[in-house]
Amino acid sequence: MTNPNVSTVKASAVSIQQQVKKRNKFSRFARSYPLIIIGGIMVFTLAIMAVFAPVIANHNPITQYPEGLSDIGTPIEPNDNFILGTDSLGRDALSRVVHGSIVSLEVGIFASLISLIIGVFMGIVSGYFGSWIDMIIMRITDTMLAFPFLLFVIALVAVLKPSITNVYIAIGILGWATMARVVRAEVLKVKQLEYVQAAKALGSSSFPILFIEVLPNIMGPVIVMGTLAIGQNIMLEAALSFLGIGVQPPTASWGNMLQEGMRIYQIAPWMIYGPGIALIWATLGFNLLGDGLRDWLDPKTGR
Repeated sequence: MTNPNVSTVKASAVSIQQQVKKRNKFSRFARSYPLIIIGGIMVFTLAIMAVFAPVIANHNPITQYPEGLSDIGTPIEPNDNFILGTDSLGRDALSRVVHGSIVSLEVGIFASLISLIIGVFMGIVSGYFGSWIDMIIMRITDTMLAFPFLLFVIALVAVLKPSITNVYIAIGILGWATMARVVRAEVLKVKQLEYVQAAKALGSSSFPILFIEVLPNIMGPVIVMGTLAIGQNIMLEAALSFLGIGVQPPTASWGNMLQEGMRIYQIAPWMIYGPGIALIWATLGFNLLGDGLRDWLDPKTGR
């Protein structure tokens, strides 16, 4: 008859061994791909800040507080009540930085998704079918790449009228060309492999082959480029807002905060610290994560 205490001890030992193996596995992964860990932590903190913005921010980001201005109507320096000081209208800078993360992530993620969907579709169709379809799609892609991207986005946003939605739509529908070229190159390699040729020999039609055989095997570069694009689009949104044609006041955006900060830099230099650091943190975090994913998903270096 088995002693219950012995069974409990054995179960505990097995559980401890499994936990040790998991810790060792994570430790080896972290040593092999530190950029994924560092970038992931930075992106995670940014996401936490955006999700819990109402809890983290101790003031309303668009409320003008009388105590946030000095006797002569200028912003006040950082203090216990306003940790990053206030702007020229007496609004809390910290609360605006925190709520600005929502705008940046929304534009970065949705613009990247739009670009990814268009670019993947155009690239996979172009690379797989070739012939005149490839020629037409690639000439359209060349035309998109020939225009200065920022000027193209500025023109489209000006036509659509500045708003958060129009900003990420404009960035998304104009930013797919590079993705399409990368996807096309990957499809040209994958469609020559044995499993794709076998699917053709078995009589499978083109679109099932495209989306069942080809697409899953090119997702590595797509994931990496999508991650890097989020950081680039966050920076682009800030540039548009800085120029006054992106997110419009009183909505908090890191770009329009930097614009105001530069305007009153001589009397309130602290105004650019918060949005500047946040913008660097977000862009660097997504870039590090993208670089780490590239190393991990690369069949030549990934393990």
